[in-house]
Amino acid sequence: MSSINLLNDDALLYYTTLLAGLFQRTEAGKGLSEENFTSAEKTKLASAALVSQLFSGNYADLNGKPTNLSQFTNDPGYQTSSQVLAAISTAIGNLGGGITLTPVDELPPVNEASANTIYLLARPSSEQEENNLRDEYILFDGAWEKIGSTAVDLSGYVKSEDIMPLTNSRISELVDLALEEL
Repeated sequence: MSSINLLNDDALLYYTTLLAGLFQRTEAGKGLSEENFTSAEKTKLASAALVSQLFSGNYADLNGKPTNLSQFTNDPGYQTSSQVLAAISTAIGNLGGGITLTPVDELPPVNEASANTIYLLARPSSEQEENNLRDEYILFDGAWEKIGSTAVDLSGYVKSEDIMPLTNSRISELVDLALEEL
């Protein structure tokens, strides 16, 4: 697995310093001068100021706004809280008392199995990488269906030794690449 780059405190400080150097700092008490704006930009700013005078930005200042949720129209497929609760109650009721997990050394005959049970079938000792690994089975349409395993595969996860601090030179390269795109 290739290494994963970590932006640690030192790298973040370096990056922030680089980033700060790209922008002009403002001085206390000073704003942008008139020379910083073109006529077109001044016109845009003036129209933005007019909009802010017409609308304060506060919801309370809007006229004709809805005041109750019942005034809104639901999208197709939207479910009300009562519809959701009814669907959940129906689903739970169909389970006939819930699902149980039952460890077994062999699956019971289909005619003796419970439809509301997940059977945890022990693997043969020759297949076990660790103790107590089991395969998960349910009764589905009158036959056994394997639905999973209790084994956990962490092969795709990052290991701590794969995490490497991001170097200042790599940060500089990335910033330079980003600036080229601008």
